[in-house]
Amino acid sequence: MTGWTVLLRGMRYRAGRSLVVLILAAIAVTAAVLTPAYEKAARQSVLTDSLRDAPAYSTSLTVSAVGPVNSPAGEPLPDSTLVGDQAFGHRPLIKSLISRPTAAVDTPASLKIGSDTWGFRYVYRQGACKLLKVTGACPSDTGQIIVSDRAAKAHNWAVGQKLSIELGAGTPQVREIVGTYTPRDPVGSEWGAHVYFTEGVIADPNSVEKKGYPTDAMFAGAEEDVKAVPSATLNMEIVYPVAVGSVKLDDVAALRDQIASASVDIAGGDLALNTQLPGILDEVSHDQAEISRTIPVVAVPLLLLVVGVLMMLVATLTEERSPEIALAKLRGYPAGRASRFGLGEVLLLITLATPIGLAAGLGAAELAARTVLAPGVHVDVTDTLPLAAAGAALIAAFVAAWAASRRTVQSGVLSLLRRVPHRTGWRASAGEGIAVALAAAALVAAWQDRSSPLALLAAPLFAIVAGIIVGRLLRVFSAVRLRLARHRGNVATMLAAAQLARRPGRHRVVMVVTIALALLGFAATAWDVSAQARSTQASLTLGAARVYTVNATDTQALIAAVRQAAPDGSAMPVVRRSERYADDLVSVVGVPADQLGKVATWPGHSSAELTELGTKLRPKAGEQVKVSGRLTAHVTVHQLGSALLQLEVLIARPGQTPLYTSLGHLQKGTHDYTGTVPEGRFVGLALVRDAADGGRAQVSMDVESLRSDGSEPDVGDPSLWQPVRDDGITVNADGSLKLDVDATGNADFVVSYLDTPAALPVALAGEAPDDDRHAKTFTFLAFAEDPQKFAVVRTADGLPRAGVHGMLVDLDYALRRADATTGPTDGTRMISEVWANSAAPADLPQRLAAAGVTVTRTQTIEGLDEQLGRRAPALAWRLYLLAGVVAAALALALVLLVARLGAAARRHEFAALRVTGVKAKVLRRGVRREHMALIGLPILAGFVVGVGSAVLMLPGFPLVTVGEVSPVKWTPTIGALAGAAVAGLLCLIVALVVAVRLVRRAAPELLRGDV
Repeated sequence: MTGWTVLLRGMRYRAGRSLVVLILAAIAVTAAVLTPAYEKAARQSVLTDSLRDAPAYSTSLTVSAVGPVNSPAGEPLPDSTLVGDQAFGHRPLIKSLISRPTAAVDTPASLKIGSDTWGFRYVYRQGACKLLKVTGACPSDTGQIIVSDRAAKAHNWAVGQKLSIELGAGTPQVREIVGTYTPRDPVGSEWGAHVYFTEGVIADPNSVEKKGYPTDAMFAGAEEDVKAVPSATLNMEIVYPVAVGSVKLDDVAALRDQIASASVDIAGGDLALNTQLPGILDEVSHDQAEISRTIPVVAVPLLLLVVGVLMMLVATLTEERSPEIALAKLRGYPAGRASRFGLGEVLLLITLATPIGLAAGLGAAELAARTVLAPGVHVDVTDTLPLAAAGAALIAAFVAAWAASRRTVQSGVLSLLRRVPHRTGWRASAGEGIAVALAAAALVAAWQDRSSPLALLAAPLFAIVAGIIVGRLLRVFSAVRLRLARHRGNVATMLAAAQLARRPGRHRVVMVVTIALALLGFAATAWDVSAQARSTQASLTLGAARVYTVNATDTQALIAAVRQAAPDGSAMPVVRRSERYADDLVSVVGVPADQLGKVATWPGHSSAELTELGTKLRPKAGEQVKVSGRLTAHVTVHQLGSALLQLEVLIARPGQTPLYTSLGHLQKGTHDYTGTVPEGRFVGLALVRDAADGGRAQVSMDVESLRSDGSEPDVGDPSLWQPVRDDGITVNADGSLKLDVDATGNADFVVSYLDTPAALPVALAGEAPDDDRHAKTFTFLAFAEDPQKFAVVRTADGLPRAGVHGMLVDLDYALRRADATTGPTDGTRMISEVWANSAAPADLPQRLAAAGVTVTRTQTIEGLDEQLGRRAPALAWRLYLLAGVVAAALALALVLLVARLGAAARRHEFAALRVTGVKAKVLRRGVRREHMALIGLPILAGFVVGVGSAVLMLPGFPLVTVGEVSPVKWTPTIGALAGAAVAGLLCLIVALVVAVRLVRRAAPELLRGDV
């Protein structure tokens, strides 16, 4: 009989046990292979997710130029396209990712309609009619244009009519209308970030069109028409869409290099390459680095546990084969052959398990990719790392099997034949002591730096220490119980305690079960906490069920468009601005405070609480005073020094700097001062002195009334008037506005009329952006060019859309204050959004487009929550949870296997005890007590240690975003933690059922063969 025959017959004879060894070895290889395969797929998922989530115009490669007709912007589009084609054509990766470009050129234009001037974009765009529903003809020649259907109806234009349009400062150009259009999808990505469709929105005299009333874009039939006037400012762009879903992880470095080199080539042609791809790739790299740093560390505990269980299994199997090994030695087998005889089956099974584990690992990674990673992401089967990991796992399993069987194989023949269990020696004790010492040192290091990968090993380290302690204590406690049971004659307790105290292998089982349940408890707690943190973060990040990022001509246009698109108040306009202060970014969010409770979401705050906050953000203020035409001030000047002062009024207009209008020079005595003011909002008075006059100014005067077409500011209410600067001017009001000035210098004296609170109420997250970080009032740049004054009415750990350091203010009040002082800040520094609740119209983007506001990005809380679940922290916690589940399953399998391996001997023991008179119910009670201690105590202890370690360590871990530690909050729900607790209970029940069956099968007839 050959050695192979013996191996195969032994595996067949011990088929059940061989299958267990095969499965455990396969699990070890699977865990090793899963880690690199899952890690690479996770990094690819983050890359794909980020690129897909970005607006299409930001990931495109855009060759552009801005300037007059005689600049590169005025070059023929085919020539400019050729520059881009040549730059990208020599770079194979970019060439494989881009599709056919679209070239376009546009310029601001205007035309007279009656007494009004209307502004619009005059556009030539290749293939424009494919994106439009055209009535009539598509322009195809010079002198032809196509106008929007709604503009034609609004201005009574018809096909065949000729319009005289102005381009720059040149001679008006005559163009013939050959058709009308309606955009197929006005918010489609094909239009990019352009604001082409603006018919009917509020006028903005400061807009790029430099004209008052906007209308929809007009599309030309030839690019020469757009370039007809040399002074016109052209915006030329050639957009190359990028197939972001095809960008692979291994392509990133080459893509960066090729974009950089292509940009240099394109710049050589006096053009610019614009794309946000490099910036997006930079942001992605942070998550990818965290994935590469954490996921391998997360897999370490599972690998160690699998190897440990494999060692215990091999040791138990080898001990069971002690008589066979002893017979081999008696027959003259040398030590080496005897070792191979004892280990041959195990090593062969481990070898057979390697390809199975490799396939299972790749399959598990692919399953994870299809279920939890970004759509379209798959495992890279050509990667060599999983194959290398399988080889390393095979070697580790061989070493573990050799180490586990070494003590049994080296024992003497007599010891092997007697089958006396090995006692725990000093080496094992020393090893446990070293493990505890190393764990303690690692825990101290992890506690000091919770951002290190070592911190992720905190739970396994806690589990190891707990497992060793519980195993040791259980042996001591069982020995004490054994003595007490003997003294009291409690047979059931004596049988249970004897098994736990006298069999050294039991405490190793206890240790494994404790470690496994600690891992599961930590992983389940971490998953539940992180899942709730992601949900909270998604709500806090967006601020509403749906958030639309939009392009609007100005803030007033945004407000009007939202009112038109959602008249029921289910959506509201929001403006954001971020300003750096003390190396931190402070976000200022302006919202309609009266809609806060209806539209916004803020985790932990009800609609009623948000409504209450909205009331605080928008307290009652003075009435707005609308003025126009003739404005008269009735003033009595009691004292007037030698300085020549002019009385002026300040008129605010939406979106513009306030206009100073003179009412005349001050004279002593009572006089009426009159001037013609534009239509606007009265916001103050000014005493303006000659710039060259730096002498002393002295004035004492009463403003008794201000009148303009029926509007009259209240000059007798002191709460409505405030000096802009307290530098020599005193303001009082008691029936009339009293101004006293005594100052030198050439500064003007301005008094504001307050139709808003003097200090804007603000909800603040984080420290105040002030020298006094706990200040309740402070000044800060918000929506004006100069700092505005704020008063804190609410503090919070985080604010919707503002995060952990930001401000929430009433948009109307903030804009009013900006209009009344320096005017609003540059629109390019603000982000316009529309927040909508779940009841908002589903076609809100189309409605906004119809009102002249283009949606460039749509986000939902559910979508963001799902996306956060595919970021670096969540992917690591997901793998940790999987490792915990596998660990618990391994522990249960080990317990059942140990019970299975000793089943025959235990049945004989129970049968003998029944023959001596011990009742079956006493035996069952003893078995239950034994397994309650063997399984129940480790399950409980491990679970408590796992949850406790989570409570200690999670406050230092990033739960949602890389590098950001989120507050640890958990609301009891039916989640992973509840599932883990139920799983632990089921493991105990299964073990008890299997153990009790031993007693039922321990009939006295089993002893017949022994008589």
